[in-house]
Amino acid sequence: MAYAGFDRSDYPGAQAMTWLRANTNLVWCGFYLAPAPSHGANSWMEVPSGDFVGWGRAAIYVGQQVYVRGTGRADAAGREDLGIPRQDGPGASGSRRFLSDA
Repeated sequence: MAYAGFDRSDYPGAQAMTWLRANTNLVWCGFYLAPAPSHGANSWMEVPSGDFVGWGRAAIYVGQQVYVRGTGRADAAGREDLGIPRQDGPGASGSRRFLSDA
């Protein structure tokens, strides 16, 4: 079974959370742990625990992001920096890496 949820960089406020719970199918929210190297906003960390009543929660941590030259995007790090093998290289089968393009 799948459950609908959302994450947002900044806490939307108690009134918005109450409205979302009552008027949508959302049952969980992702909250950002802060301060973090690439996510300084800490509004989720200041939320009274009572604002989460009735919500499932998923902690989100945004690690250090670096600009990858020539790609126009930021990644956790370049493939070479993470030691990720080429697709045809040793260790390519069975490997799992999770990088965000957000």
